Amino acid sequence: LAKDAAAQMFKSAFSQKEFDRWFYELKEQPRYELMQKLKLGISDPHSPFLTAREEAFMSGYAEQIPVAGRFIKGSERAYVQYLNKMRVDLFNKFVNRYEEQGKTYKSNKRLYEKTAKYINNITGRGDLGKLEQYAPVFNSLLFSPRLMASRLNLLNPYYFSTLPIELKKQYLKDMGTFIGLGTVLLGAFAAYGKTQKDDDKDKVTVESDVRSSDFGKIKQGNTRWNIWGGFQPYIRLAGQVTSGE
Repeated sequence: LAKDAAAQMFKSAFSQKEFDRWFYELKEQPRYELMQKLKLGISDPHSPFLTAREEAFMSGYAEQIPVAGRFIKGSERAYVQYLNKMRVDLFNKFVNRYEEQGKTYKSNKRLYEKTAKYINNITGRGDLGKLEQYAPVFNSLLFSPRLMASRLNLLNPYYFSTLPIELKKQYLKDMGTFIGLGTVLLGAFAAYGKTQKDDDKDKVTVESDVRSSDFGKIKQGNTRWNIWGGFQPYIRLAGQVTSGE
């Protein structure tokens, strides 16, 4: 799914017509109305409502800059296209599976509603609830409030407890794969760092102290790589609070 989304992303980055064509074809799909009803996070940069846009491009002023505005607009198309296609393809994948099992929207509304919200959360578009209408205001004060909401939801045991059994299994599979691959990657970099000399200014290390702001990051000199997609600050905070340090 990521490979297909990336291919479409590059097409849309260089072509407004390609971007518009994808949107037109999406709205012709038989499940589009259901996606809208379930509030699947399909962003629309054409919309006059800021809440319909992605957080990274909540404002359109930068697109008005001479020359540079064209590249900024292309960047927005790429960003929006990738996330939209991932969400739509994930939704179709889940629904195809449900329908094969005889679980329709009419007979399993809660399952479908939770699925749409789960897809939004794992792709960084959390629900702000009654405060959703104020998303543009929060976005000017905080970095990506919907992303923050999605990460806090996925780390919340209560959220997990409210998921239908089908999504509980998917959650454990997704988070297990995410954490497992991340741990292997950090381990590989840590092992590589041990082959370097201690006085090497470019020596690679991995921070394992949960109290550190660099916890779980790959370090090289003054450079840091954070591979955890927005989850790291909350794990670090929990470690600091638990240890009292």
